[in-house]
Amino acid sequence: MPRLRAALLASFLTALSAAVAPGAGADPADTALATVGGDDAAAVVDVYEDYLCPYSAAFEREFGDRIARATASGKLQVRYHMLHFLDPRSASGDYSSRAAGAASALFQHDPEDFAALHKRLFAKGTQPKEHGASDLSDDQLAAIAQELGADDSAVTEIRGADETAAAHDAGERSAEELRETVGKISVPTVVAHGKKVDLDDKNWLSKLVG
Repeated sequence: MPRLRAALLASFLTALSAAVAPGAGADPADTALATVGGDDAAAVVDVYEDYLCPYSAAFEREFGDRIARATASGKLQVRYHMLHFLDPRSASGDYSSRAAGAASALFQHDPEDFAALHKRLFAKGTQPKEHGASDLSDDQLAAIAQELGADDSAVTEIRGADETAAAHDAGERSAEELRETVGKISVPTVVAHGKKVDLDDKNWLSKLVG
């Protein structure tokens, strides 16, 4: 991603990194909110994002389709970790956590539809703005999932925010794991083989999967 991101968020992320305690050896496979792709994939990556983060949205627009093709071909497995440190920058105060809860509920009932919801939540016209006047309600999140063909049980859980607390907890553990692995919390971050991937290298994915 553009190096400007680091400059814009440096002071905020430095403070955040200091505030979050180091992890206790968490396994990324356990802290992931959703895993897409087979266990026999040649490459495994951990993707750390926040549903309110505009840079995470830019990452998805640039690489999301390529990642989807790589997982569909069996070359890649992606473990998605949805953080929530931008909750205070949302109108509701907990949008990142609620969006992650919606994605988690859908993944548990309709794992094949997770990618569609994940992409939609980052899409222009859907993703709320940081410090915006509004964000998406649970009813609106449920309506999006329903529009994408989600299972009725998933839609009901999203409307009731049933998975928000669990998603928040998973985000906490993922943040600790990320800080332990790369030394700070920043999104989007991709980790492969225990090391941060250089996203300024536009060929990072092809280098991993061939």
